[in-house]
Amino acid sequence: MNAPPRLLTGFSLLFWGGLTGSPILGLVAAILLEAKSWTTLRWDFSNSSYIKAWHFSVISSLIIATFAWLNGMKIGKLHVLFVWAPLTLLPIELAQRYGKSPKILLNTFSFFARKKMNHDIKHGYHVSPRKIHTSYIYLTVTLLATATASKNDDHYFIGLAIILGSCLLFNAKQNGMRPVAWISAFLLIIACSYAGHLGIFKAYQQYSKSMNDSDADGHTTSANEARTSIGRLGRLKLSPKIFWRMKVDQGKVPPLLRTATYQQYNRAVWKYFPGPFDPEGQRDEKGYLSESRLKGSNLDNNIRYFANSPSADSPQISGDPSISIIGAVDSAILINPIPIPHFTQGIGNLGNEDSEISLECNILGTVRINNPDYHVISYSVWTGNESTTEVDPQALYDLSVPKQERAAIQRFCKRLNLKKGMTAQEILRKLRNVFSTEFT
Repeated sequence: MNAPPRLLTGFSLLFWGGLTGSPILGLVAAILLEAKSWTTLRWDFSNSSYIKAWHFSVISSLIIATFAWLNGMKIGKLHVLFVWAPLTLLPIELAQRYGKSPKILLNTFSFFARKKMNHDIKHGYHVSPRKIHTSYIYLTVTLLATATASKNDDHYFIGLAIILGSCLLFNAKQNGMRPVAWISAFLLIIACSYAGHLGIFKAYQQYSKSMNDSDADGHTTSANEARTSIGRLGRLKLSPKIFWRMKVDQGKVPPLLRTATYQQYNRAVWKYFPGPFDPEGQRDEKGYLSESRLKGSNLDNNIRYFANSPSADSPQISGDPSISIIGAVDSAILINPIPIPHFTQGIGNLGNEDSEISLECNILGTVRINNPDYHVISYSVWTGNESTTEVDPQALYDLSVPKQERAAIQRFCKRLNLKKGMTAQEILRKLRNVFSTEFT
């Protein structure tokens, strides 16, 4: 197997970096690999040198997995680290490209195969080990890693079709170019790529569902993504377990406790994206606002609140809390979203002044707790006539409607008598009512 055409692997690494949020790393890796075409520098590596390069790649992968595990990632979720495979496998690919040997022994990647070969050589047996060129394998791994964490499904499909078409064109030129055959094969590649793209997406959805079904608790909520069962046939499993308990200290019982809010929907998946909305420059790159502690009365309860701007007035919080909540979180995960009611103004009785527990809130009102000390947490919530945890995120509205959803949404809007000219509050009031009283 020969090497891919010039710049194709470099383009794939730029493609990987752009769609996974690591453009600088992708650019550096692309320059290192493609520089082989711009320099005559080569090394006469021995077989042991290739083995050391492979060991370095394996050790790098183990270090990344260990750090992820120490930072709270569960063992069953370590497969998501495959996104870093183009970087962890970079040493062995660099050795392939800058070494004088055109191919690498296949047993470089297996301790037992090398041990058997050494045994056969020692006892005088004829040995003819197989050799491979790793460049196309590395290209495939890069494309799979890009699919694992791509932030845009359509962009990934387009890039995948271009890369596969380039490989086909390169091989067609080497074996005699036939335009009609190449165009037919390219169209077939696009069709197969799209089918494969959908297949991988469905397989990942099914895998995620099976992982969630096998979870003993099954109640962990992500602040960034939620997968629904919309469009599936069958009976949903409902858990009789109680994960959160709420006590009403004063006022009315809140109709809903909200753990996380999302604003972009595609193919039965809701996602949260921070977007560019930050007029005061207070939020981090993920749209989260660090906690501000209330200064004034009731400091004994260590109340935390989130001001929409540095100049915003402090909410007038006094008296007993509206509700008290106690529930289970995963202390192995550093950041856990917590359920709160609408019109939340302050959260208190969560640790003491010296506690390392802290809160943060994103633009959509999702509140996360950092560094929980125990598996069970309790806190109190003060409510009022307005909320300090959320603002009107006009810049974050998801205004695009997927084609496959338009007919159903139009029927729904017609049933609710939603018309042009209605105010946002009127529309929200009707939507809240139907989802609170009619939705099952």
